[in-house]
Amino acid sequence: MSDECRLMEDYIIQYTNKTIEEQNKMELINHLKYCPQCREELAFTLKLSEIVSKDMKEIPEEILNNMFSKIPESNEKEDIIIVSKFKSALEPLEIVTQILSTAKKSVNLAFQFV
Repeated sequence: MSDECRLMEDYIIQYTNKTIEEQNKMELINHLKYCPQCREELAFTLKLSEIVSKDMKEIPEEILNNMFSKIPESNEKEDIIIVSKFKSALEPLEIVTQILSTAKKSVNLAFQFV
């Protein structure tokens, strides 16, 4: 799959969700003219979207409100501190990984001269 096709995957999803910008829509249409894989992907995505939207039912507001009330509030500052502690704890492992990688390269280089 080409880089252009990977970009078109995003455009296909945007097109299906009706959120695609006009310029991107034109790029997608032009690409679809010569790419059977992306045409097939678009057809599949549109059909899947149709099936999902047909089977979806409205979630009662009472359930939605109850569901979101169960999600604990996050203190962003505390989360950042926790992540930074994990990152600090992993730094020695990163150094060991780099040392082992360098050692492996050195051994492989040494074997070339043996």
